[in-house]
Amino acid sequence: MNHPHETGPASGSDWRAAFDLAGVRILEFSVAWAGPQAGRWMAEFGADVIKIEHPTSRGLAMGNAITAEPNWQRGQLPKPSLRNGIFPDNDPGATWWNRLGHFNKMNRTKRSLCLDLKAPGGRDIFEELVRRSDVVLNNYSPRGVRSLGIDHETLRAINPKIVTIDLSGFGATGPEYDQVSWGPILEGASGLAHATGYVDSGPYKQGLALPDAVGGLHGTVALLAALWERDTTGEAVHVDASQLETYLQFAGDLCLATSISGNPPARQGNRAEGLAPQGVYPCRGEDRWLALSVPDDVTWARLVALVGDAALEHPAYRTLAGRMAAQDELDLVLGSWTAGYDAHELMVQLQGAGIPAGVAMSNEDLVGDAHLSEQGFLVTVEHPDTGPLSFPNFPVHAENWQPTVRAAPGLGQHNVEILRSVGYDDAAISALVAAGTIAELPPV
Repeated sequence: MNHPHETGPASGSDWRAAFDLAGVRILEFSVAWAGPQAGRWMAEFGADVIKIEHPTSRGLAMGNAITAEPNWQRGQLPKPSLRNGIFPDNDPGATWWNRLGHFNKMNRTKRSLCLDLKAPGGRDIFEELVRRSDVVLNNYSPRGVRSLGIDHETLRAINPKIVTIDLSGFGATGPEYDQVSWGPILEGASGLAHATGYVDSGPYKQGLALPDAVGGLHGTVALLAALWERDTTGEAVHVDASQLETYLQFAGDLCLATSISGNPPARQGNRAEGLAPQGVYPCRGEDRWLALSVPDDVTWARLVALVGDAALEHPAYRTLAGRMAAQDELDLVLGSWTAGYDAHELMVQLQGAGIPAGVAMSNEDLVGDAHLSEQGFLVTVEHPDTGPLSFPNFPVHAENWQPTVRAAPGLGQHNVEILRSVGYDDAAISALVAAGTIAELPPV
């Protein structure tokens, strides 16, 4: 494998002209979702992303008990000690640290250097890599960044043209800057959990750590802009990205309304101002649902004609105000009607009549969807510890360019390759292994 940074970082605008990041090297310190996602996007744009991992980094996500569940069957919820691993076929296997489903999805196309920066010689390796790299990416807390010595000022002294990005939970300034966070914490801190729920319920959280995904995508865009600025000015660039602030981009209307009224936004479930009826309605089968929205009176007339129920023909329902006042009654009638239909068939029928509607898709629906299949939504990669696995493909399509997609690396898979590229011989590498500075296995 040929990597362009064996002598130094990229210069000029070659990566921009080629519409990929070939020639850009990124050192990634990240856990969970936001940081790994930003690194993965950059890798699949063509950058050489080296994930620098501590020997314990993958094990910390799993705790102590990692044993198989012999009687488990597909469709059952795995036992707690295996649930977070998302192992293929719920089997941790002998090399469970390389079979973690979430890791293998978020870290594909990268290289792994399993390095303890605080062990003998670890800092020397890192600083040599910084001299030959373009970007250092992390999603640690500011306290963790300082502890590892990967803050911007320290790195700029090593490489005057380095780009750094901190994807911390609360940003690098302000009274809460040093708090650690996960996606669900940020969801609460943002106020969006308080605004999510039904009229008669308390706050609801999203079903997943959505702030992580939002932060990772914002981090990718910020990194592309920072590289552009570095190439334009020739100067180092630092990006301080608060995941809390990136998530608040979803709440602009709520923040504005609250600033004017002084009251928190009311919970509306699946309803919205100016749209009625709107909701998610049951369809035939177990846990099958269809989303339906009526934006105006013309669309309402089409829906009434399609449903054919006299209960919907009340004159008051012909106006938005009348429908807004009767949403509970309308939902009962519509839910009774949709329950007799297959969700996909009804979606096609409604869309054909000019009525906005969509199936609430399950993972199985997405995998089998004809539209996504034609677009190459899934890509299969071969992993030495799991065999072939299918993942969502890179979602950006461009003429005369294809993304780079490879399996996620095993722990320390590229230790020797990377160290040799920066001048370490076999004897020096063996000494680093003996000192515990680099590793290919988590500690027992």
